[in-house]
Amino acid sequence: MTDKLQGSTEGLTNTQTPGGEVKGKGRRGPSGGMILSYVLAVMLAGALIQPPFASSAEEKAGDSATVATVNGVAIKKQDLYNKLVEQESTKSLLNNMISEELIRQELEGAGVTASEEEINAELDKIKQNFPTEEEFQMALDQNNLTLEALKEQIETQVKIDNLLSAKVQVTDAQVQEHFEANKSSYDLPERVKASHILVETREQADDLLAQLEGGADFAALAAKHSLDQNSAPQGGELDYFPRGVMDPGFEEMAFNLPVGSMDIAESSYGFHIIHVTDHQQPKEATLEDNKDQIREQLEMEQLSVLTNEWYMNLQANAKVVNHLEPAEGAAAGEGEAEAAH
Repeated sequence: MTDKLQGSTEGLTNTQTPGGEVKGKGRRGPSGGMILSYVLAVMLAGALIQPPFASSAEEKAGDSATVATVNGVAIKKQDLYNKLVEQESTKSLLNNMISEELIRQELEGAGVTASEEEINAELDKIKQNFPTEEEFQMALDQNNLTLEALKEQIETQVKIDNLLSAKVQVTDAQVQEHFEANKSSYDLPERVKASHILVETREQADDLLAQLEGGADFAALAAKHSLDQNSAPQGGELDYFPRGVMDPGFEEMAFNLPVGSMDIAESSYGFHIIHVTDHQQPKEATLEDNKDQIREQLEMEQLSVLTNEWYMNLQANAKVVNHLEPAEGAAAGEGEAEAAH
């Protein structure tokens, strides 16, 4: 429900910096973000192969259609698709295994290690991207990942970061140059922090407000009664939000209530008891306030480039023989044979 209010869940469940970076989601320092960009991309993508032919019910009904005949024997569309998926899955899996072995050999040769503490710290940060442990487990299941397999991926990423992070160098001049070029994105707009309880009717809202004014605990009532399933487990608490992101009825009340006060607002989603806990006025960004964040961002960008260059160099210098791929001469011969037919 919170995402409907705002139009997006971003900013309500994550703490964002003025420049738009989500804080608290990746490792600090040069290695921050690289692990999440690799592992979370897998977990959040839902890596299912989609049929190239059909997605709607009507199109799927044509799966039994004939795409070719051989001496009167039909080849069905679904058979063609199944073979395509099998071939592409095999090719993709083998390529992944080749990459993993190449990386494993290089990291082992370099003597790079990753401590259990580092691995668990990254695992905890990945879990923060899922509202509940159940949703985290569901993401693992959807991607055919066990927790141990995920930790192995994290371990590899930690080792790569540990290997390359010493090469990352960001100067004060680079930090200042980035800040001056992007200063407006670091300016803080007027923002409000509030908690809310969403209910269906005005009568429900009036009753809950009366209980609150009588001393009832806001967080407890939110957890019990709020229809906003995103914020209810947090006692109705929302993160800071600027103007222009919430439902107009909700926003108008939130920005006009004095800090510490409560009232009822109607939105297109129902009735809200809003409790404003902070109201920040616009603030012009300074380099001093943002230099650490900018340095971390530039370090992550450098590390990303270094990682790509490192892997491309591994590929260029490795001797890889893929026995599932036909030799160029054989492939050419097959093409000529097909042309002859």
